[in-house]
Amino acid sequence: MDIAIICEDAAKEFVKNNYEFKIVGSCVKNSYVFILKDNKLPKKIGIAQNRKYQKELVKAKFGSSYQIYPMTATALGYALENNTVDAIILDSLKAWKLKGKKEISNYNKDYITYVMIVNKGFEKEDSYKKFIKHYNESIIELKDEELLKKQLSNYIGTTISDEEVQDWKKLNVKLEPIIQE
Repeated sequence: MDIAIICEDAAKEFVKNNYEFKIVGSCVKNSYVFILKDNKLPKKIGIAQNRKYQKELVKAKFGSSYQIYPMTATALGYALENNTVDAIILDSLKAWKLKGKKEISNYNKDYITYVMIVNKGFEKEDSYKKFIKHYNESIIELKDEELLKKQLSNYIGTTISDEEVQDWKKLNVKLEPIIQE
């Protein structure tokens, strides 16, 4: 592996234990959404285990009158559908097909969701510079709503409506270019 895009917490832990890698920048901001079972204030909220920033997002949105249920990210949707929890926080693309009221997770400020890590040796190669150039061009191209709709449809595996693209944009997910040093 030469490049990966992973959550910030995992990236920090990974580079701490793998000196040949480094974090080169933020790729995605604000991609987590709350999914509520109904319109009531949730009392039991599922979060991915070992995600400190998700706890902070829950606290910022709901104050202190709830219980947090850490679990594997893959179990969150199941826990919501089976009434184990009243709400979950999940990546917006993974949450797409889940039933429930989706709400924005960042009211006060942007937060980093995913970062890019790179092998320090690979970072010195021309192929890395070309990759970053193409990556950054793709970020700009995805501002075109038709292309965004097509790519979201491909990723999720279902047809996306214009209204759903607008809903996704309201979630304030930001795709970030990588700044080369």
